[in-house]
Amino acid sequence: MKFDKIKVVKFLDGSQIVATLENDYDLNDKFINIMYPIEIWSGGVNEFQDHLSEHYMLKAWMGLSDDVAFTINTDSITVVSDLIDTHHEGYQQCVQRLFIDKEGLMKPPTPRRRDPLDAMADALSPDDLLEYLDAKEKNRIN
Repeated sequence: MKFDKIKVVKFLDGSQIVATLENDYDLNDKFINIMYPIEIWSGGVNEFQDHLSEHYMLKAWMGLSDDVAFTINTDSITVVSDLIDTHHEGYQQCVQRLFIDKEGLMKPPTPRRRDPLDAMADALSPDDLLEYLDAKEKNRIN
């Protein structure tokens, strides 16, 4: 099986996914095989002075499943179209993150480099800090 046709699929209920299809979509097929489905959620349309802009959010279509391939009934599909070429790289990055490097989603963020003054504050006792604040208030610190 080769899944290399990246398509946008719209269902009867209005929901949309982007996924790779095993074969070209055929209206006569009762079922199609898809892989790496990502649900597309519209974030709404923003109106600017001279244009409209729509934002999208993406999430795993079956977020509570570890499966990456599905067979779906074509009766629930209203439209199948090609994904815009300029969006292929973004889709592949989402697939990598949501399906292939899944463990990476659970990793804590890399800690940022701490300010040396914060590290000094950790080393000082509460009495030292009070003495420092008192000296600062009385302008005895250069």
